[in-house]
Amino acid sequence: MNKTLGDTTGDTILTLAATQAHAAGQAKGPLCWICGGSADSGEHKAKKSDLRAVYGTVTQAAPLILNDGKHKNRKVGSFDALAMKWPKSLCHACNTTRTQPHDRAWEVMSSALRGWTPRLRPGSVVRADRIFATDTARSMLAIHLYFVKAFGCLAVEAGSAAKINVPSLSEAIAQDRSHSDIYLAIGIPMQVIPGPIVAASDLSIYWNPRDGSPGLATWFYNVSNVCVLVAYAPDMALWAHREGLWHPRHGTNRLIVRDFAGTGDPSNSEYTRTAFRLGVPSARAE
Repeated sequence: MNKTLGDTTGDTILTLAATQAHAAGQAKGPLCWICGGSADSGEHKAKKSDLRAVYGTVTQAAPLILNDGKHKNRKVGSFDALAMKWPKSLCHACNTTRTQPHDRAWEVMSSALRGWTPRLRPGSVVRADRIFATDTARSMLAIHLYFVKAFGCLAVEAGSAAKINVPSLSEAIAQDRSHSDIYLAIGIPMQVIPGPIVAASDLSIYWNPRDGSPGLATWFYNVSNVCVLVAYAPDMALWAHREGLWHPRHGTNRLIVRDFAGTGDPSNSEYTRTAFRLGVPSARAE
């Protein structure tokens, strides 16, 4: 029998806040997975600033074309359309004030990586202090926490069957510290897609054969020529290709660009399951 998210760590900050909110009748419907308040906000599946940078202005007359597991060549005329977001699982305060520094840090880094000279290729070294000249470590922690938030929204959408320890993600954000099991890697997209593209994979989970827990879960996020791998790795022994994985506790601001087109990386067949395009609808079956 699968545990619910609230059962994974016992009396965590999240479950206590959620229980108190329900008991007081203050929260109805879904709860914010970070603070336990009422969830009235949905995080963008692709960062709004990335969408704007790649596509410029999107209107009903010049829409994006969305392809994912639920939509085939769906026209989207606004970056704020519901189809562009995960279901509401955050409160407005947590999705704005609390995590705004993380969002802004990724906006800066995303722009820098897309405009990197010479163009990034496998083996390139990205020094974060070239992007964040001051307070580099603090800015890189914000990058880490941005992807903790994105991964948390993805895990909540996946539900309790995924067995992701969501309360541990919420505690990292609430306490403004790194999450011990979330690693990042920067790489070159594993599929060459013509034209501008913002895309993301599904959540892929690799189960620990010893106890059936999620020993490794991966998610890829692609903006044009740059791809980020987010790896949730409670059991690093299950991760065969650790080259280039970065974590704030490593104490380095050097990121080695990986080649995600290689056969060694997981989720190759699942890549670009969610894609936002401008212009001609895709013929690719989803």
